[in-house]
Amino acid sequence: DLLMNALSEQGRAVTGFVVDGENALGNDTVPESYERIDVASLSHRELTLQVIREFLDKMDNLGDDLRAYAKNILTLGWSEIFQRMEEFIDKIKPFADLLDNLGPYAKTYSPPWSDGLEKLATEQSVCLEAILGAFEAGNAAGLSDEVALNFAPLFDRCRKFLSEKVVIELGQE
Repeated sequence: DLLMNALSEQGRAVTGFVVDGENALGNDTVPESYERIDVASLSHRELTLQVIREFLDKMDNLGDDLRAYAKNILTLGWSEIFQRMEEFIDKIKPFADLLDNLGPYAKTYSPPWSDGLEKLATEQSVCLEAILGAFEAGNAAGLSDEVALNFAPLFDRCRKFLSEKVVIELGQE
């Protein structure tokens, strides 16, 4: 706790915690004795940059996947759409999580891109509510429109915003 508090005061997060060669990060048991503890940390800025870069790499094709999903909604039966909804949620969850997790950083450090992030997060929230509403209503056309006309373009704008504004600013030291 003492180490975590000291690093937190310095604006750093623990990214590795090894006790006698064993990874102890996320492990709730504390050894009674130890010979060596190795701790790795990153500044909040470095950690945020790393998370965004990983997201951008992994989610490169999400915009295309969303547009394909929107087309499939119109050609598949509702039972098939219903079965694939969990797959859809799993695909977009990292995008929703990223914007949610960037919010506290933006509020704490007030970077120049914080207003843009807030607008995108609000727009994402509205889109997700509309997608859920169309799904709950069994409105295949509305669901397809929301994904194709609003959510996929929002993802593309967010990806551009992150790569052209956020990553650039966070990469400057």
